[in-house]
Amino acid sequence: MVLRYGSSKNPMPEPFTDGDLPGSLDSRLSMLGNSTFAIVTGPNIPSVQTRLIEALSQATIPVVVTSELHNLPFNDFIDWRLSCVVFTRSQLGILPSILKSMSDNDLMALKRRGRDLFMQYFANRERIVETSLEVLRSRVGLRANPVPNYATPYKKTISHLGLSSNADYLLNLRESPEYLSNYSFLIKQHHIWNTFPGPFWAYPHDPDKAVLPSEAKFRGSERGFRPINFGKGGDGKFFRLALGGDIESESFTILILTYKREQLLMQMIKDFDKLPNLHSVVVVWNAPGNVSHTLVWPIISAPIHVVKGPKNSLNNRFLPYEEIKTEAVLSLDDDVFLTHEEILLTFRVWRENRERIVGLPGRLHSWDPESQSWFYNNYLSCELSLVLTGAAFLHKYYFYLYTYSMPALIRARVDQFMNCEDIAINFLVSHITRKPPIKATAKRTFYCAQCGEDSLWIDSSHLTERSECINFFSQVYGYNPLMSTQYRADSILYRSVFADPDMVACFDKV
Repeated sequence: MVLRYGSSKNPMPEPFTDGDLPGSLDSRLSMLGNSTFAIVTGPNIPSVQTRLIEALSQATIPVVVTSELHNLPFNDFIDWRLSCVVFTRSQLGILPSILKSMSDNDLMALKRRGRDLFMQYFANRERIVETSLEVLRSRVGLRANPVPNYATPYKKTISHLGLSSNADYLLNLRESPEYLSNYSFLIKQHHIWNTFPGPFWAYPHDPDKAVLPSEAKFRGSERGFRPINFGKGGDGKFFRLALGGDIESESFTILILTYKREQLLMQMIKDFDKLPNLHSVVVVWNAPGNVSHTLVWPIISAPIHVVKGPKNSLNNRFLPYEEIKTEAVLSLDDDVFLTHEEILLTFRVWRENRERIVGLPGRLHSWDPESQSWFYNNYLSCELSLVLTGAAFLHKYYFYLYTYSMPALIRARVDQFMNCEDIAINFLVSHITRKPPIKATAKRTFYCAQCGEDSLWIDSSHLTERSECINFFSQVYGYNPLMSTQYRADSILYRSVFADPDMVACFDKV
């Protein structure tokens, strides 16, 4: 099995000298691009570092003698053992056997980490300078600057009624707390430097926060938790009154990308009235011009914010708008109608899988043996590898990464095709987590009788472009990070038969 990254997207940064290395730069890169390993050595430190960066640029695994580790760039913070094969001089005689014995899984992990290191720290001259400044900041123990939210050039807010109920979790229209690790980031410094996206920004929250043990919500850390039936558990009667689980109670934001479907949008938003745990609705107005003053907005139990991106772009779906005040974001198309139960089940599943995309419509990337390429599979299948963000929960953290850390080539292709932003975010999340998305409920498609012929998916080139996107994104990442799964999530008591007539399911229909 040959594991190769596409190397055409990996230019070499200029600052590295090659005067002490044999051959021309092009010849060395060509040879590295066809190699799995590269011995990193040289007569001096600059040549060693140049050899290392050249290898990383072509996704070739550096092989480094232990005594050279201290000569590698930024070695105080970058753990080079995560991306290099390290050996002692006494192992030189058996080195070929060591390299041949490595599994494809280990080779792929080293290549992937090496690729990330190159793109994060060495991709160009500006990145190297930024990394050097981050080293100075980290050495003096300063936190990185907060990652910027997107400030919309246009904003309109519609007032709301609020929500009244005896169930306290229904009143939980609270913002997610931010920057809780202000003074503990030094503990995570090694992890931050050695994972994507690196140390360049401080994020208000991320999906990987530590979870407290089960007894915490009953002994000393009760604040914020809402155990089901005060911890006793129970059927749907109790389940519907509390979020439960091992994560503090929280709210979510609904984000809708819309384009010239005003009446359909109004009908859709009206259905969100009295939706539990809904903090706010953010409408991304992709149509030209601002919202008409004559448009009558529904008054619901949560505030509605209308915002605009810098231009008409599907990338606007994942801008980190400052109006999003929660970690959980439900991304919706403006032609998708979901029941409250479908939304709440998906939200509960996401709360237990915060690092993943959790949604309803699933699709698959498939392999065409004739063309030796990927294609977008829109047919029924017992596997899926994509959850479309026309109806999916994801963490706001990924909005920052999509906007500021994901390769700009991908966002440019989304603009070129006016397509594939959902595939792009699936690539990003799967690349970071190495996990597939999760599909919730049996719903697979959304039929919109009122949408007419202005839907982007009606265009005959839509599916072809999506296949092209999968292949292009694979080239940019150097591999295809999408992963397949063979199950979906339903509620625990779904379709259960109860001997006790007073018992009810967690949800009525999902």
